[in-house]
Amino acid sequence: MKTYTIRTVVDFLQVPSDRRDDCLREFAAWLDGADLVKALLDGAGTLDHFEWIDDGRHLFDLQILSTTGDEPPFRVTGGMRK
Repeated sequence: MKTYTIRTVVDFLQVPSDRRDDCLREFAAWLDGADLVKALLDGAGTLDHFEWIDDGRHLFDLQILSTTGDEPPFRVTGGMRK
């Protein structure tokens, strides 16, 4: 199982071309989760990166970094809608 950290669009090129469809589907689900978390936090934290784990489980983690830097990262795990 390989993990890919996506901070910029160019980082998607690290993902093997035959695995990009799954990665992009999970990224879309991650964005949905990010919207929800952002609305809940209302500026209390920031999203730093998308980390894709090529494990076939279709789950994602959102790691929220405190804007003050005083709090440890907050993680939310979710899954793709079918």
